Amino acid sequence: CFYIVPKRVTPGMTEWMASEEWQSRVDGDYLLYHAANQSLDRTIDWLGRKNVEQQLRLFQWLQQIAMANCTATTVFPCSADGNVQRHHSCLWWDLGCGYSCLNNIRAYQLQD
Repeated sequence: CFYIVPKRVTPGMTEWMASEEWQSRVDGDYLLYHAANQSLDRTIDWLGRKNVEQQLRLFQWLQQIAMANCTATTVFPCSADGNVQRHHSCLWWDLGCGYSCLNNIRAYQLQD
């Protein structure tokens, strides 16, 4: 576990990221990003934008239920201050955290 320092962008960093040298270094990354977005848009169009939006809303609603029911009881392998927590509620390392809580959400909780 490592404590993750909160993001802080200095004026020097901002200046460097605006430079031509930096831009030339990340051109390939931007090309890949735009190609992936284009491919995703075409896939969404192929599946039907309305259908994808409906499935996304369902996913977000289920995610809200999971957060409301499981956040307080889920224990991650690393504490907020970067210490290892040996007794966590994840399947493997930091994957599947809170699975037992998610498994206990009942169908009646999912009804409108």
